[in-house]
Amino acid sequence: MKKATFLLISICTVFNAFAQSGAIKDIFKLLPADKVYGLSIGTRDSMLIGKTFYPADNDSTSTVAYNYGSSTEVEDYMYVSMSYETSQRGTGMIEIRKFTMENDNNLVVVSQTGGVPGNYHQAGLSAYLFRYNRLAPYRRNIFPAAADSLFMKEGIPDSIRQTIINNSNIVFDFGTKTPTLKLNSPYLTSNATIRSWLKGDHADLAWTGDRFIIRKIGFTE
Repeated sequence: MKKATFLLISICTVFNAFAQSGAIKDIFKLLPADKVYGLSIGTRDSMLIGKTFYPADNDSTSTVAYNYGSSTEVEDYMYVSMSYETSQRGTGMIEIRKFTMENDNNLVVVSQTGGVPGNYHQAGLSAYLFRYNRLAPYRRNIFPAAADSLFMKEGIPDSIRQTIINNSNIVFDFGTKTPTLKLNSPYLTSNATIRSWLKGDHADLAWTGDRFIIRKIGFTE
């Protein structure tokens, strides 16, 4: 399962990854285990050929499944999804994407999101340099602040401001050609009064070669 239901549209969950680069798969295998749900190298190899991973401690009351997938729009991208095959509603996803820096180095973004419908949030965001088949943590801040105020119009009433703060679930989405920062709350965008005080439900990001900047804010068509 890919993020919450309302984020499924942007990514095709195919396992053949016809347009996917070999580099992103190598990066997946190089990442520290704590960045990819604790998956072993052997498990990652198995997932890359399309196999679903079921942890050994699964049982009939709680069955977790991990899968690998790709994007139809982005070559240097992959994700690992976590979902339950039993009645639990929680889902999660780790996105991995490679960008070229202005000095021609390769920068890797690792984004983790997770939760349940209505409370799905950003759980982690990190970056690495990928050189000579090795990963090194990249310490500079390259991400814009994920602030609720980005989506609010000037002069917004305090009560509506607080409602937005209480109900937003801002997440980064790297699975489309243009990365985005999403408000991620159908409740807010479906309420006509609240929507009238919003600039949009997502912010398009641009990669400058050394950081991400906000290019424009608008509503999804």
